Amino acid sequence: MRSVYRSLIQNAKGEVLTYGLGNFEGINDLITWINEFRESLGIKARIICNESDRKNLKFLEKYRLTSVKFLPVKSTSFYSLADDMLVITIPHTEPVSLIVKNKHIALMMKQGFELQWSRKSYVLTGKKGIEDLCKKVIEEGKDLYLIGANAEIFQRYKKMWREFEDERIKKGIKRFHLAIEETRNLAFNKGKNIYVKYLPDAMKSPHVIWIFGKYVAHVVWRKEETVFLIEDSTVATSYKNYFRALSSIARD
Repeated sequence: MRSVYRSLIQNAKGEVLTYGLGNFEGINDLITWINEFRESLGIKARIICNESDRKNLKFLEKYRLTSVKFLPVKSTSFYSLADDMLVITIPHTEPVSLIVKNKHIALMMKQGFELQWSRKSYVLTGKKGIEDLCKKVIEEGKDLYLIGANAEIFQRYKKMWREFEDERIKKGIKRFHLAIEETRNLAFNKGKNIYVKYLPDAMKSPHVIWIFGKYVAHVVWRKEETVFLIEDSTVATSYKNYFRALSSIARD
């Protein structure tokens, strides 16, 4: 297995691209060796990892010549690409690597990688999507603004919410709510570093807007939750201004 990656890295004229890396059982030593060997040769890399494996793969960020992005990708394999050589690895008790040497296929895979690398909007779904959104807020470490806060997260996922609140308080993140009136007496709106105003009843909706740092998330609370997450500091600033404008018609 190492010989395959040794060949890929040694023959790389430019950077090495890796997509779909997750916390796959049995290959942590291989991942560490690949990156240490590549760095020893002074070769740069960009790696797209599964967001849900951030905790276990964050060590990749320590490598000087490596750029890492964590995206909501779901894959049972990962690939590495350099020039016209592609290596697809299928993790298992006995991992298997497939080698493809074809400049047209390599170009197609590179274009797909670049599209994912440059994307600034993501769709998250279900309980896992809400969990990933909470993790993103903690990771960003900036104050959280909610427009149309309906306490659905508090009512549906009490354990997740308690854990989120513990982390939020530890990091000193403030919560600013423009909440719907029917949540007025809920514990959701009470606690440390929480500031709440209440919107007119006409603004009640299953749609809640989260604004934090350079992110805006549109969370739609249906039977299965959907989160539209946008990474754009200009958009985030615009929504903060929208929050302030709505605050002027909200009640204490």
